[in-house]
Order: sequence, then C-alpha cells, then structure tokens
Amino acid sequence: MSAPSHSHAFSRRSFLMTVALGYLTGVAPRVSAQTFANANLDDFIQISRLITGRGTLPASQASRLFNAMMQDDAQLSSKVQALLRLIEERKLGIERLQQSLDEDGNALSEVPQKIATAWFLGVVGEAETARCLEYERALNAVIVADVLMPPTYAYGPYGSWARKPT
Repeated sequence: MSAPSHSHAFSRRSFLMTVALGYLTGVAPRVSAQTFANANLDDFIQISRLITGRGTLPASQASRLFNAMMQDDAQLSSKVQALLRLIEERKLGIERLQQSLDEDGNALSEVPQKIATAWFLGVVGEAETARCLEYERALNAVIVADVLMPPTYAYGPYGSWARKPT
C-alpha cells in the first residue's frame, strides 16, 4: 500500500479546514448573540433583585419574564442598563428610586413598575396584551406560602365554591 500523495493530503486538509471554518462562522454569531443575551439577562436579574428585595431569584423564571417583557418592549435591555447606571451614579437605594425617577420625569420611571408587576403578580403586559406567565411562583404567592396557598385549585368538590357559606 502506498502512502497518500501530497496533493491528496493537501485536498483533504483543505476540505477539513473549509468545513471547520464554515462551522465556526455559523457558530460564532450564535455564541456572540448568546453572550449578549446572557449579559442582558444578568442585568435584568440584578435590577430585579434590587426591586424585589430578594437576594436570589430563579433564573428560569427570570428568563421567561425577561423574554416576555422584551416582546412588549424591544428597548428593555437598554432601559435596564440605563437604570443600573443611574442607580450607581446617584447612589440610589430602592426606597428612593421610584420617587427620584418620577420627580425627574425620567422616561425610565415605568421600568421598575413593570419589573415589579412581572415578579410579584407574574403578569407581563397591560390591558389586551397582558398575559400571566407565573401564578404559583409569582412573588406575591411565594412570600406568603408558609401560611397561605394561592387559590389555584378548589379545596372541595366541583361547584363547592359557588355555595354560600352557612
């Protein structure tokens, strides 16, 4: 058996390089977009922690809320980044954040309210575009879960909720 000719080895190497380059060219934009999306989600989680007063928030829930809010407002990421910068520059705590934004007539004043609504009620959007993404895991239910259960199920037989109590 003879060794492969130099030209045959070169064409195989060229083919493999072409395939590898094509793969990397197709993957690189997705990796870059994924990194950008993760950075935006991280900013959203950071501002959400501040607004909700929670040290940790479920990443999967944050992702669902963030993606839904982005559908309603494509500029949400830049607004969140601007809000984080404003908080750092002015050394604002959560107790003064909304008041400061409202007093300035700042265009960002709606952002903390929308984020709080999403986390505490599990609802994103308003009026006809409102959609409930979380119910049992919304913070208004989670905060009182040690004592109360959100009424997600009837606690008696079918129709028992319609009878007047005795």
